[in-house]
Amino acid sequence: MVYLFYHLLVLFFLFFQFTVVSFVVSQLHCEKYLYGHNTKSKSFRHILIKISII
Repeated sequence: MVYLFYHLLVLFFLFFQFTVVSFVVSQLHCEKYLYGHNTKSKSFRHILIKISII
């Protein structure tokens, strides 16, 4: 029972990580499309912050 719960927790964590990464990538593409290349370093910093939170 505990093993099953742990397995579900790991799957949920991986799914959450994937959704956060895909969200960050989509945000990066939107920023690049709207503002051009001058916000590239800012977006990269946001990605690093989000990864460190994970």
